Amino acid sequence: MENLTLNDVLKQSARHKQGIEFPLVNLLANLAWTFGDLTSRHTSYVSHGYHRYPAKFIPQLTRKVIEQYSEEGALICDPFMGSGTTVLEALLAKRKVIGTDINPVAVLITQAKLRPFPPKYLQEQTSALLRDMKNQIAEEVHQQLPLTLNSARVDYLLPENERLVYWYPIKEIRQELAIILAHINKLADIHLKRYFQCAFSHILKNTSIWLNKSTKPTRDLKKSVPAPLKSFTRHVRKMNNRNRKLYFLMDPLIHERLDEYARVANGDARRQQSAENMVDLVVTSPPYVTSYEYADLHQLTALWFSYTESVS
Repeated sequence: MENLTLNDVLKQSARHKQGIEFPLVNLLANLAWTFGDLTSRHTSYVSHGYHRYPAKFIPQLTRKVIEQYSEEGALICDPFMGSGTTVLEALLAKRKVIGTDINPVAVLITQAKLRPFPPKYLQEQTSALLRDMKNQIAEEVHQQLPLTLNSARVDYLLPENERLVYWYPIKEIRQELAIILAHINKLADIHLKRYFQCAFSHILKNTSIWLNKSTKPTRDLKKSVPAPLKSFTRHVRKMNNRNRKLYFLMDPLIHERLDEYARVANGDARRQQSAENMVDLVVTSPPYVTSYEYADLHQLTALWFSYTESVS
């Protein structure tokens, strides 16, 4: 078989597009890069399973590239970081990393994924937050007596955005979601707030009348919408289990100096945060703009968090 470099293949491809014929070359697959034995359980390990995102890198592929083409302490860059697969894998591989995404939803997910919490602290905060949410929802949405008297109440605004009403036509569902979000937003710990905001964002599709198996904005008027607090509670508990694994997997030094090791920003891919204007390795997967309408896909989060007033 003729040995070809990647540049040779690209040159031949360009010639082929120009109508220039060349002999077909048989290229053998390197099975070490197929990852065909992995399941979703493997590819969503630790915090990679916090939030759905279209066309994600599998983390094992990203890690293999990082370890094969850089050394510990190197600076990795992902200019289209999406949900932060490269960012997290770089940290777990003891590299420094910078990343950007123009989508604020992607930045939120990434920020939530890369910071582990001490499991006991997170469990205490989760229990208090869920208790307060449950009591206020019971009293104000379902007209039931709260389970405990010493629980916090928050002021909230029932969203009347036309697009949110379109996706959440049942007032009680909007009200329950608004109470959940208001309790999250009152948290003083910004990192904890992002963590629970990520969980809230993840449940928005399931608790709307968005067709469950569709990545396109399609309504299912017959959909049985689950109670938001039940969905939120279930997902937060899954996240807490994943956080525990991440907490013990990440190097303690990197955890303590996380802001030094990882810099992520909501911004233009052409402007990266490298003081030397140099990085050791770029690992990225550019957006599939012909396959996914990202503004449509993430509109629920963008509207609930007031990232935008209009999808268009």
